[in-house]
Amino acid sequence: MSTLATQTSPQRYHPLWLDQILKKSEQLPHQGNFHVQGLSIDIHGYDPEIHHWIAKYLYPLNLSESIDTILSYRINLLHADDLVISALNTIEKVEIDTRRISNARRYLDRICVSKQITVDCDPQYGMLWVTDRSTNTITVVLSVKVRWPLMEISRVARDLITRYLEDQGWVLFHAGAIQSLGKNYLVIGDASAGKTSFIIAMLFAGSAFISNERVFVKLVNGSAQMLSFPMPIAVGLGTMMQYPELIQFIRQPQFCQYPPRRINIGKVHNTPEWRWPELEDKIQFLPQELSQQFSDTSGIPSGKIDGVIVPCIRKKQIIVFEALAQKQIRSVITHNCIDRSHDEIYPPWMPLPFQRPSYEEIDETITHLINLPNFRIRFSGDKNRRNEIKTYPKLISKAFC
Repeated sequence: MSTLATQTSPQRYHPLWLDQILKKSEQLPHQGNFHVQGLSIDIHGYDPEIHHWIAKYLYPLNLSESIDTILSYRINLLHADDLVISALNTIEKVEIDTRRISNARRYLDRICVSKQITVDCDPQYGMLWVTDRSTNTITVVLSVKVRWPLMEISRVARDLITRYLEDQGWVLFHAGAIQSLGKNYLVIGDASAGKTSFIIAMLFAGSAFISNERVFVKLVNGSAQMLSFPMPIAVGLGTMMQYPELIQFIRQPQFCQYPPRRINIGKVHNTPEWRWPELEDKIQFLPQELSQQFSDTSGIPSGKIDGVIVPCIRKKQIIVFEALAQKQIRSVITHNCIDRSHDEIYPPWMPLPFQRPSYEEIDETITHLINLPNFRIRFSGDKNRRNEIKTYPKLISKAFC
C-alpha cells in the first residue's frame, strides 16, 4: 500500500480521545532502547516486562551492534479501554476522513486526522495504532480484549525494523538460514518443503541458528550478506515427536514460554500419541528457546552467504544432494522473494515514509544468489534417525566443496 494514499489535508475535527492518547503517552515511563543497523527505538510503557520481552523477541537480531544512529523512533504501549471505544465510535462520524484498509490478515478502519497523524483501528481485537510522522512516534493503544499485549508491541517493533531495513536496501526472502562448520547457508523453498524440519535437524547436529521463515539479504561490496529476522518458529507435532527435547512441550506445555497460539492442547491430549503427526497443530518457539534444547551454541545474527540449500523432505528418504539448474534455482529464489507483489505479508497499519527496494535492487540480489553454490537436499521425515542427522554437517560441507 502506498504511503502517499495516507497523506490527506488536515481535518477540521480533532477528536478529544486523540488528545488524551497523546497526553498519556507522553507520561509513560521509559523502559529501554534498542539499536538495529542504525535504527534507534525507545520503548515506553507502564508494564515492567516490555523491555525484557521485546529483547527476547528481537533476540535473533544483533541488538548490541555499534552503528551510528541514522534514525530514531519511539514506541508507546498504552492500556486504555475507554479510549479504544471512543476511537471506534468516531468511525461513524462523517466529518472524519475514514477509510477501510485490509490485507490477508486484518481489516482496519483508518482515521486520517491530519497530514502527520493517522489512527488505525481494529474493531475485532480492540486495538489502535496512532502514527505521528512529525515526531516519529507510534503509540499502541490496547483494550482488555487483547490477549497478548507484549506480543503486539513486539510485532510493532519488528514491523518498524522491517520497513526501515528495506529502506536501507535489504531485500526480504521467505527463507531460513543456518551456520554449519563455519559456513553460512540460506535455506529456501516453498511452504511445506521442510525448511523448519531441516533447520531443527541441523541444530540437533550442532549447527548455529541464524533465522527461520524470513531472511534479509543485501549486496555489500560484491557479496551477499544476510541478516536474521525476529520471528517465532512454528514446529509441527510430527517434527517434534522425533526429538525428546521437544516432545516435552506437548506433554508439559506450561514450559513453553512463547504463547502457544497455534495448538489446541485439549484436542492434542485427547488424541492418541501415535496419531499426533496427523494433526495440524503447532507449537511456536522463540529461536533461543529452540536452540537451547540441543546445544549451548548461540545464534548468529548475520554474515556472508556461502551457499543456498533447497530442502525437500520425504518419508523413508536417505539424504541425497542434487545441484539445481540455474533456471530451477532462479524459480525457487524468485518465488520466495517478498517484494512489492507480496503486500499481504505487511501489516495494513503504519503509514511511514519508507521506501522498499527497487525492482533493480531486487533483481540484482536474486541474480547474485542464483550464482552461489546450491544444492537440493532430499532428506527423511521419519523417526529414529538421530544418528543419520549427526552426519548432515559433514555431508553438506563435502557436497559444497
